[in-house]
Amino acid sequence: MPERKLGDWLDAWMQYCDSSESPELFKKWTGVSVLAGALQRRCWCVWEGKIYPNMYIIIIGPSGTRKGTAIRPGLELINSAPTIKLAADSTTREALIKELEEVLVSEEIEPGKAYMHSSLTIFSPELTVFFGYKNDQLLTELTDWYDSPDNWDYKTKNCGENAIVGMCVNLLGATTPEVLQHSLPPMTIGGGLTSRIMFIYGDKKSKLNPFPFKLPQELELFEDLKHDLNCITQLRGQFSYTEDFLKAYEPWYRHFEDNPPLLDYRFGPYLERRAMHLLKLCMVMSASRGDDLIIDSSIFQRAVQWLEECEKKMERIYRGYGRKDYAPVMAQILRYVARHGVEVGCSFTDVLSHFITDVDTQELRNIVDSFVRSGMLETYRDEERNELMMRYKNTRDI
Repeated sequence: MPERKLGDWLDAWMQYCDSSESPELFKKWTGVSVLAGALQRRCWCVWEGKIYPNMYIIIIGPSGTRKGTAIRPGLELINSAPTIKLAADSTTREALIKELEEVLVSEEIEPGKAYMHSSLTIFSPELTVFFGYKNDQLLTELTDWYDSPDNWDYKTKNCGENAIVGMCVNLLGATTPEVLQHSLPPMTIGGGLTSRIMFIYGDKKSKLNPFPFKLPQELELFEDLKHDLNCITQLRGQFSYTEDFLKAYEPWYRHFEDNPPLLDYRFGPYLERRAMHLLKLCMVMSASRGDDLIIDSSIFQRAVQWLEECEKKMERIYRGYGRKDYAPVMAQILRYVARHGVEVGCSFTDVLSHFITDVDTQELRNIVDSFVRSGMLETYRDEERNELMMRYKNTRDI
C-alpha cells in the first residue's frame, strides 16, 4: 500500500474547506460520507453481527446555506478514485438495481479467499431528483439496503427472481426542509428509513467569503486528499477494538439509555440505532487517521463529539411535519422569528405580512400561542409602537 501524505484525512479535509461559506456540519459530514464511500464493503466491524461503514447522510438547510458548496468537492474526490462506484444522480429504481448488479467485484480480502460485493455510492445535491416525490417503493428498498445484506433478492418483470450479492449502499444527499416534507410521507417519519439517516441541519453560513477561489496551497492540499483517499480505498478487513475503547463505550451507552439526547418521540427509532451510527462513524474516523483498522478511545471520543454536535440541531428537521394543515408553515414562522427577532423581536404585523399567503390573522394567533405555551417563543408589547412583539427564546438553537 502506498504511503499516505496526510496525518489525518478529515483534519486535512476541514482545512481545505475552511474558506467555504457552508456550515461547519455540512463540511464535516460530507467528508465522512466520502470516506464511507471509499471503505465500501471491504471493511467492517463485528458487534452483534457485521457492521459496514456505509452511511445515509442528508444535509438539510434553507436555500442559500451552501449545501451544494459543501458537497461538490466531495463529489470531485469520489470521482478521482476509480474503485469507488458512483450512481447516476437521476435514475429509476430499475436503473439503480441494474447499477448495483454491474458494480459487482470479486476481491481477495483474506488470503486465498474470493470476496464478492456490490458497493455503490449515491451523491445527490438535489435529493428529490433521486428520491422522487413519495416514492414509497424506493424508500422501502433503501431501508432494506442500509444493513448491507449478503444477498438481496428482487423480482424482474421478465426474468424471474434475481439477487444482488454483497450489497453496500452509501448515500449523501441535500435538500431543504420544505422539500424534504414532500419527499418523505409523514407515515415514514420516525421509523424505517429515517431512523437510519443522519440528518445534518444548518440554517446559516459559517462565514462570508467574497473571494471563494482556491489558493495554490489549497489546491496542493486537495491533491494530497485525492492521493490519500486512494490509499484508503485499499484498506481491507475487520476493525478491532482496544480495551480503552470498550471501557469508554460502556458508560456512554448506559448513560444515553436513560438520558436520550433527542426528546421528540419521532426520534425513538433513531435512538435505538444510535450505537450503530456511532460504530460506523468510528470506522470512518479510524480510516481517516491511519491504516491499522483500530478503534481506540480517542477515535471514540471524537466520534461522540461529532455525533452529539449534529444531534443538537437534528430535532429541527421535523418541524413542519404534523397533522395540522398549517404545520409546514409553523416551522417556517419559527425559523423566521429565530433569525430576525432574537434581540429586539419581530412584530406580529411583520410576521403576518411575510406569511400572508399561508396563514390568516387568527391562524397566526393560534400558532404564536402554541409556540408561547411550548416555551419556544415569548411575546411582549411594544408600547411606543403599540405592537405585539415576539422573539425566540432558545438562542442556542438558531
